[in-house]
Amino acid sequence: MPAPMVTGAEDSEGRKWALKRIQGDGHSVREAERLVKLRKHPLVVPLQSIFVDGGATFLQMPFYRNGDLRTWVEKIKVSRWFLV
Repeated sequence: MPAPMVTGAEDSEGRKWALKRIQGDGHSVREAERLVKLRKHPLVVPLQSIFVDGGATFLQMPFYRNGDLRTWVEKIKVSRWFLV
């Protein structure tokens, strides 16, 4: 299974969004379900919408310009116990 692809997009009102293309398999569906359940958690990026375009499924989330979580974790050297 290929890794999810994340791209940026801007809507007609100038808002920036991160669009994560996911596979239609069980793992990706469970990821989307978890994001919906955790949408009010202060450390989880809120899921704005889920949509299908041209047969591909996308998760739409706010775009944060300071990079991805992996880069942030590596930069500040967060210990593994903190992330669990």
